[in-house]
Amino acid sequence: MSSPFQRFVLPGLAFKAVVIGGGYATGRELAEFFLPSGPWGGIAAMALAMAIWSAVCVVTFLFSRASGALDYRTFVRALLGPG
Repeated sequence: MSSPFQRFVLPGLAFKAVVIGGGYATGRELAEFFLPSGPWGGIAAMALAMAIWSAVCVVTFLFSRASGALDYRTFVRALLGPG
């Protein structure tokens, strides 16, 4: 049986790495968005961004499981309703 970390947090972290990671590849974006708050403020802002994206991913996965959506089209139809 997997732990709550493996079931909920780890997929969120992987999602964040895929969605946001490419945008921060150079490191310049980190300096532009997070470091104006100072080093500790920047770390706090990065942790907040990670927590929000992880929560969004968890909610998305749970909704997908609850609606039985195994592909994007079914997921969007369940989320938005029939066209």
